[in-house]
Amino acid sequence: MSLSRQLLIIGASTRAAAMSAIRGGWEPICVDAFADADLTKLTNVVHVPNYPRGIAKAVRELPHAPWIYTGGLENRPRLVRTLAQMRSLWGNSTAVLRCTRDPFCWTAMLDQAGLPTLAVRCAHNPP
Repeated sequence: MSLSRQLLIIGASTRAAAMSAIRGGWEPICVDAFADADLTKLTNVVHVPNYPRGIAKAVRELPHAPWIYTGGLENRPRLVRTLAQMRSLWGNSTAVLRCTRDPFCWTAMLDQAGLPTLAVRCAHNPP
């Protein structure tokens, strides 16, 4: 594989992203909790049975390539930050993840952009 077209894809299930990457001319290396047989026939897959704890160790042993994450890792902003310190992240940073998970933050952003939003309230201040 040429280093310039390699892309690490990290997540609980990386199949859909890997297939898209292959169609786009990339050579994915997947770090995946399942390592499904159909995926392993298409590309290199690192099975991480102790997902997500084993991800950082697995990534350390892989070629230096940019990476993206798939579903599940958005719930682990500290892990995303750790991995982003190891490799170039092509996707939402930890700061973006935290904002998108905070209804007050993303509502403020939508409001600043002039988009309609619903009222957001704290649980202790119901309508």
